[in-house]
Amino acid sequence: MKAIAVLATIAAVASSVQAASCANGPTQFTLTSYTSTPSPPCRGKPICFSINGVLDTPIIEGSTFSIAGRYLGRLVYTDNHDLCKLLADQGTPCPLPITTTDAKVCVNVKPNAPINVGANVTVTARNGDGGILWCEET
Repeated sequence: MKAIAVLATIAAVASSVQAASCANGPTQFTLTSYTSTPSPPCRGKPICFSINGVLDTPIIEGSTFSIAGRYLGRLVYTDNHDLCKLLADQGTPCPLPITTTDAKVCVNVKPNAPINVGANVTVTARNGDGGILWCEET
């Protein structure tokens, strides 16, 4: 029950300090900026992640967007989505060509999201080919 704090951590860190990449190898979308709004997020309301950078491989169907929060090593929040649906909801349907430099992904914060507890948060976008588009950790 720590998701709001988890998402608040994402928003606060992303707006004040650059999040660290958690990819264990090359990514397909090299980020130059990464932000989330609003800060702090609210239960049942959207939180949007805006990214800017260089896309090396088209984003294709089958791509996923995941948020995982851990508190004291324990998984306390998960949220998994079809990335192409999220992008289409913002007016940018898949496939996204390599000429893409900006993207925005919005998800609703779960209504039962926990509040007032800090956590380590990982936001991962994985392409339909299995490669990691981006992975940011706060």
